[in-house]
Amino acid sequence: MQAGSCTQNKGISAGNTKELIELLMLINGRARRCEIYKFVCTNVETLRTLYSCSAPSPQLKQWAHYANTIMAIPSGIKAPDFSLKTKTAEGLQDIKLSDNIGHRNTVLLFFPLAFTGVCTKEMCDISGGLKAYADLNAQVIGISVDSPFAQEAWAQKEHISVALASDLNKEVSKAYDVLLPDLVGIGSASARAAFVIDKEGIVRYSEQTPTPLELPSFELINAALSQLQ
Repeated sequence: MQAGSCTQNKGISAGNTKELIELLMLINGRARRCEIYKFVCTNVETLRTLYSCSAPSPQLKQWAHYANTIMAIPSGIKAPDFSLKTKTAEGLQDIKLSDNIGHRNTVLLFFPLAFTGVCTKEMCDISGGLKAYADLNAQVIGISVDSPFAQEAWAQKEHISVALASDLNKEVSKAYDVLLPDLVGIGSASARAAFVIDKEGIVRYSEQTPTPLELPSFELINAALSQLQ
């Protein structure tokens, strides 16, 4: 669908008031985040088109916000702590958010699956720029629902040097509200999302991309880190 064209998509249509009201009810908290996410993702192009085809009302602005930044925990709150496993040459080790509290900032990068194209590009690009994050007093941690052994094999194959943490039981993805209920029919997995967490453990930047094919804004991530200096 071309931007600005008011045509139908496979989800809701611009004229279907009943379904728009249903969406507003979902957004207003009458369903779980995963249900809101699924509904918005089904209709994301229509929501964006509605926004571009009218003078945006507060409701349309809210729909567009959900269509473009779905649905991670917001900035300004305390980040959920976690302890996850990582596999290195020395064996299985723990990665804990609490280890950074009081010492350095943390950048969490949730990604769907190892050995996939967009995820490989993201982690390889970040690996090449880790010094810049260290200069901003930040550790970068990549999190996916892969096993730590799969993550290690992937990192060795692609020369990824980002610390990779296994959320195999998916509890951390749930805690950060970035667990996709179904990824292309193969089951639940982490969405692509980014968080900047300061030394006090407060979320200072939060982003979930509209689809797993899109990367987060590393310009905004770096800007958030720069403000913490």
